[in-house]
Amino acid sequence: MGRQWQVVAVAAVLAAVCMATARADPRVLAAKEVESFLLANGRVTTTSARVLYDILLDKQQEAPPQPNTSTNNNDNNKQQTEEQASDDHDHDDDNTTANIKNDGSEFTLYYKLTTGDASDGGSVVARGTLDTTRLPNALVLNKGLRPCSKYTLAVTDAHGITVGVSRIHTECPGRDMAMDAVVVSCDRYLEDHDDEFVALLDASLTGNETMFHIGDQLYLDLPRKALAHASFPEAYQHVRRLYHKSWTRPAMASILRKASHIMLPDDHDIFNALSPGVLKTHAVDMAFIKAAHLAVLLFQRQLSHDIVLDVEALLRGEVDDTALFAHTTVDDALVSNGVGVFLLDLRYHRALAENEAHPTLVGTGQLARFTSTIEAWRQDKDVSNILVLTNLPLMYPNTFMADIVEVVEHDLYPNHRSYHASEDALLSPLFRAAREKHVTIAAGDLHMTASMTMCQRIGSDDTDDDTNHQHAHESTTTTSSSSSTTTTCIPALVSSSITKGSEGIRGFIITLFDSLVLLAPWPTFSVEDRHYSLRFHDMKLINNFLRITVPTAGAEPTYAFTVRQHNWAFMLYHNVMLHTSVVFLLGGIAFLLFVLGRALVRCCCCPPRPAKVKRQ
Repeated sequence: MGRQWQVVAVAAVLAAVCMATARADPRVLAAKEVESFLLANGRVTTTSARVLYDILLDKQQEAPPQPNTSTNNNDNNKQQTEEQASDDHDHDDDNTTANIKNDGSEFTLYYKLTTGDASDGGSVVARGTLDTTRLPNALVLNKGLRPCSKYTLAVTDAHGITVGVSRIHTECPGRDMAMDAVVVSCDRYLEDHDDEFVALLDASLTGNETMFHIGDQLYLDLPRKALAHASFPEAYQHVRRLYHKSWTRPAMASILRKASHIMLPDDHDIFNALSPGVLKTHAVDMAFIKAAHLAVLLFQRQLSHDIVLDVEALLRGEVDDTALFAHTTVDDALVSNGVGVFLLDLRYHRALAENEAHPTLVGTGQLARFTSTIEAWRQDKDVSNILVLTNLPLMYPNTFMADIVEVVEHDLYPNHRSYHASEDALLSPLFRAAREKHVTIAAGDLHMTASMTMCQRIGSDDTDDDTNHQHAHESTTTTSSSSSTTTTCIPALVSSSITKGSEGIRGFIITLFDSLVLLAPWPTFSVEDRHYSLRFHDMKLINNFLRITVPTAGAEPTYAFTVRQHNWAFMLYHNVMLHTSVVFLLGGIAFLLFVLGRALVRCCCCPPRPAKVKRQ
């Protein structure tokens, strides 16, 4: 009997040990183990906010994980159990652990949303556990947020050590400004490591802005060449690290952790001159193209939308590439305080999904969404301003210059003759809306700051638009009519380049091209009785960002460029090159032709002189 009790006792001890082991907390993540923690505010509304997060651990230097991202609203609501401030129990009591797959570690990260600007000073609005099984991921905060309020989101490890802090300002209906929009593009930090102007941009932000990044958030041209023979998973993990390198640098991290951010990709987010047919002509880069596109979806697109995609299965090759390239639509639309904003993609979709036999500037679905949305805003009495943001300018100076781009870049830009019909289909609803609403267009890509006037004339094609161009530069829209013509003009802006390496003045070809643009107003193209023209009023080829302020009263929006301050010698060089490089080039060509012509005349038209005979 005694022996039986001994057996029972041993069994009980073993069972207790097993149960304790099963209940034991997994290894918790210490802040010192985090190599890089990326935190970025996404779309913020009056009562909700999205916050993107991603984690790289030290051990990932040797064996980076292959994250599984399959995100939708239901998953977010389930995974991120948000508890209201009335729940007084300690958050450690109900935390669940999370797994980063494929690296063998288990850890827990917690978030806490509080009111005010300090993470420890306000009341708790929501708290819970971040889901780290799917990275990068988006935390959706949609309970307890109020309009016109400030919140602080703090992410900590299990020891209470802060890993990252983000500040959220919800939209404020009825305030003095309907929208304070900041527009940027072309961040070349991965190549030039310049952060001086980005720090200036950071200092200018209050946190109330909606910031639109409209292309080239990263420059991946050099990594593409270095990863020419890498596998899809290897290329993706490398690109993922590059997002961390660019977005966690101090100035950019500070920008992304305040204000509201929405992104529209462009070519350098994969590689330069991304164009139709790229999947065929760059077959050797297919793994990198897929990796960069996946990163665009998970880091940029996820700031404003859920991405439903089994990334782990995709990286393992268990699903077809069709699942990945089904996500090529990146345009977006939103209405805030009477301002309709449409982010129109003129590059990304057509490069990855266009039918080459019938090229169009945008896809059929994109065109339908754009035209129906603009028409709905035109008829909506609560929408007084329309802002259209594009990664490429909606109009290029003229067809001839679009042909030059085709020869040099092997790319088809807006105003290429093959796009005239689809460009007219995009512009017509905009000009129709501009007769009733304040319409503003802003674009990126061109490595400059520019203010322009874009006009549509319906009727006779011999009317002088110079007066309309000038007047429209001063106001939102101008409509002039006679018995035969109706002319409507819209202000068009370009803001592009926030690091030194992307300043247009540093490239002679770009400077020469832009110098030619400034020479004269350009009639661009005509479709039936609709005639389009474009005029540049001002241009600078230096770092800049654009701020568009939209009043609530339905008055005209105002805009202001902030440019990098260079010394007088650099600006003298800038102005001379921008305004005279074409003259110097034409003069040089003329001189060369003169020299060649004179040589030809001597060779062909003049008889040879008789040789002198030496006297004996």
